[in-house]
Amino acid sequence: MTLHIAALCRFPVKALSPQPLEHAVLETGGGMQGDHVFALAHGAASRAAGGGDAVIGRLPRTSLITLSDCPKLATLRTRFIDQLNVMTVERGGRQVARGDLTQPVGRAMLEDFFGAFLKETARGGPRIVIAKPGETFANHETPGVVLINRASVADIERVAGKPVDPTRFRANVLIDGPQPWQELDWVGHTIRITAAGGQPSSISGGPRPVTLRVREAMPVHPAAEVNPETGEVDLNLDKAMKQGLGHDHFGVLCEVVDGGTVTTGDTVMVE
Repeated sequence: MTLHIAALCRFPVKALSPQPLEHAVLETGGGMQGDHVFALAHGAASRAAGGGDAVIGRLPRTSLITLSDCPKLATLRTRFIDQLNVMTVERGGRQVARGDLTQPVGRAMLEDFFGAFLKETARGGPRIVIAKPGETFANHETPGVVLINRASVADIERVAGKPVDPTRFRANVLIDGPQPWQELDWVGHTIRITAAGGQPSSISGGPRPVTLRVREAMPVHPAAEVNPETGEVDLNLDKAMKQGLGHDHFGVLCEVVDGGTVTTGDTVMVE
């Protein structure tokens, strides 16, 4: 059976909108380039950890404003413009904020908006923070990319009794082809990604395929219970999965052994 990449996605700012991609760079020893680089933090906690510097090391979950703690963040549509490091925020189809995430003035403009939007949630006012090089604000502490299987999403729809958008799981790579839950058996195995037709995916320095090693199965995260369109908590996934499937793991965390550029449609081979 042929496996392939059905979709690629990154999340420039933790808890905010996904950014679908046709091509993505997977960094050796790291994750997907540009993924979870920024976050909204509780101002009091982030200042205590990093002083006035916006570039900060990894923070504990309790210091960050998360989708599971603040589901209404899903009602916003944010767009990240790579070349400018600019994020725009739309609410109800209308742009309500815009700013350069790497500049103090730009961050202040965005923080003003989120301060009003999250006035009952953010402790000490929301603050935009930037991960130090080599670190991210992803849920998993070990660097890597999160891979999920479309057939497993369909099986969750079966036990939940309703449609389930794959972006709920905030994964980087969605694949087509495996049987439901087959990916959970890949822990410890190597995955090689080549361009459709058998040619290696693009990689600087040589024609090697992009290589991943599956490290662990991921427990389903509470953020996945938030409807990405309405901002409502409309699923009890932990209960539905344990009752209907006998487990609560979804997706796998993969270490990037040999990085490079991957593209939707690329072939996925599990060794």
